[in-house]
Amino acid sequence: MPIFFLTTNILMSLTLFARAYGGTSTDYADYPNAIVQTTDGGFAIAGYTRSFGQNDGNFFVLKLDPDGALQWAKGFGGATLKNDRAYSVIQTTDGGYVIVGRTQSYGAGLDDFLVLKINPDGSNIVWAKTFGGPGTDYGYSVVQTTDGYAVAGSTLSFGAGGYDFLVLKLDSDGGLVWAKTFGGTGDDAAWCVTQATDGGLVVAGYTGSFGAGSQDFLVLKLDSDGGLDWAKTLGGAGGDFAYSITQTADGGYFVGGFTGSFGVGVPDFLVVKLDSDGGLEWTKAFGGENWDYAYSVTQTADEGYVIAGSTLSFGIGQYDCLLVKMAKDGAFQWARTFGGAANDEAHSVTRTTDGGCVVAGYTANFGAVGPDILVLRLDSEGNYADCVLECSPLTTVPALEISSPIVGADCSPAVNIPTMQILAINPTVIEACEPVYEDVGEVGSGSHAGITCLSLAGGLLLISPDVMDIRLYSADGRLAYFGKLEKGQNRIPLDQGVYIWSVENYKGKAVVR
Repeated sequence: MPIFFLTTNILMSLTLFARAYGGTSTDYADYPNAIVQTTDGGFAIAGYTRSFGQNDGNFFVLKLDPDGALQWAKGFGGATLKNDRAYSVIQTTDGGYVIVGRTQSYGAGLDDFLVLKINPDGSNIVWAKTFGGPGTDYGYSVVQTTDGYAVAGSTLSFGAGGYDFLVLKLDSDGGLVWAKTFGGTGDDAAWCVTQATDGGLVVAGYTGSFGAGSQDFLVLKLDSDGGLDWAKTLGGAGGDFAYSITQTADGGYFVGGFTGSFGVGVPDFLVVKLDSDGGLEWTKAFGGENWDYAYSVTQTADEGYVIAGSTLSFGIGQYDCLLVKMAKDGAFQWARTFGGAANDEAHSVTRTTDGGCVVAGYTANFGAVGPDILVLRLDSEGNYADCVLECSPLTTVPALEISSPIVGADCSPAVNIPTMQILAINPTVIEACEPVYEDVGEVGSGSHAGITCLSLAGGLLLISPDVMDIRLYSADGRLAYFGKLEKGQNRIPLDQGVYIWSVENYKGKAVVR
């Protein structure tokens, strides 16, 4: 009978990595919400930490070099035990950073937008502003414009009722130029803003006030003064939520989120391609039988797209990170998962200058203790040695209903200047996956980590030196078997195919014929 075994060598990569960053407390966690590549080839990540500073949450910013080594980490927040959470970060043209989120430590109401400008090494706050009213106001996204910044989020303090989109235009010093709300009597929340090539703004989120279902995608195109050029809702009878938008090389827009109206399971990834006037060019949904959420999109060097989120349909354990690559015309190209037995989620993806992509999310499997920040740098095919698994989500073409609401009103949020603390952060850095080269060969005998793997008719025979946990994954990333190897011989029945086995820190491949 043929025997299959694995020969491994550690791959020392200067570009690809999978690392976790966080604290060592069992009671607290660290979550990233955004990542950008910086002008030096490294990365900046923003989110919130409960491991450092005040335990209800502080802004944090991590700066990594191109290989994922930690260069510096800073926390920013208040002296009281309140929630301050960052959702977006950009590098500015002067090399510094602007971070936006929400704060309960400062401002006029329950939560206010908090917009923070820091210098290039994070050691100094250049300026900080809060914007809000007596209710709850969350800042979710920021973009640098030709003459300042634009910030988008949601507000209960202003607008037509429930939550409304709130879009702020700031000057280069954080001063308020104008503020606009967009919405109706239901809940409407803006999650992403970007500047269009004509100098205006495009904002994406969801609406519970207009459209076909309980929630629909809502995409707004604004002129440079905040006037409405056009608005589009896209969705079905269920809940459809847009989280990310990017302008494409052809002048149109690519929007990503998830759908409860269409797809294989509920929810599924949902993406739409719009032309420059908001007309629908095409739409696709991706997913499996369980829950699949998309949170971030980016256009790739070949004018295709990568969508990042989380999946219960594919992968190893509970939620896993899921990346889907599409061609320019919307055709599916590949999908990858990363994760372990507990939850791992991807919250932000951006393309890298080498043609690959970098992903930020959180991991409950590979960090120091609790959920930690997870950063993956992958190549142009979404690969990193044996650290990611392939999967095959099903593709469907939803029949979206489209409407064009007329929305928009001025508002006047209160502006405050908080006195913030800069916090010392020293996260633990852990390799979330050690890459390996794998060679599968047919030889007379062989073993790896003391384990001998033999291919049998209808399964595998594994000979183990001790009692150890084993997981077997099929080629599409699904968990095919989980159990214990007893000391000695272990027969595991399997269908024909290629399998990846994982025993403690060791991995291998085997073929069942």
